[in-house]
Amino acid sequence: MESSQSPRETLLLNGHAEAAGHLLGLTNGGSNMPQVGGMKTDHFNGDDLSSSSYMSIPQFYAGRSVFITGGTGFMGKVLVEKLLRSCPDIKNIYLLIRPKRGQEVSARLNELLNAPLFETLRREKPKELSKVIPISGDITSEELGICENDQVIYSTY
Repeated sequence: MESSQSPRETLLLNGHAEAAGHLLGLTNGGSNMPQVGGMKTDHFNGDDLSSSSYMSIPQFYAGRSVFITGGTGFMGKVLVEKLLRSCPDIKNIYLLIRPKRGQEVSARLNELLNAPLFETLRREKPKELSKVIPISGDITSEELGICENDQVIYSTY
């Protein structure tokens, strides 16, 4: 099955679904495709699947980019690792990361990717780790705290 999504459209997943959904104006099951900083987002709630339109998870994510909030938390790390390990054709994983305790976003990403959870990927598929792209921001800030320059840069993906 081929995806009808253009390369510029980005799927939104997050560990803070309610908060991000409210901030972004997403509706549960609605057909709105809101834009965040010029990036189209698609809210997927599972209601859109029927037994006749089933596709595997790796097929679903093939060629798509994913934007994740909460990716440095316990479950977020598991999600990122699982996507990288199980979906080899995923295009990119954009992680919203906020600076914390004097650590810059790049240092937090490095710490995340060097966690024991990612050992198998580092050993067997190290190139997959380069698909994780940090975006500096904060879920509690307007427009997720993503600066205007970054919004322009990432809207082309």
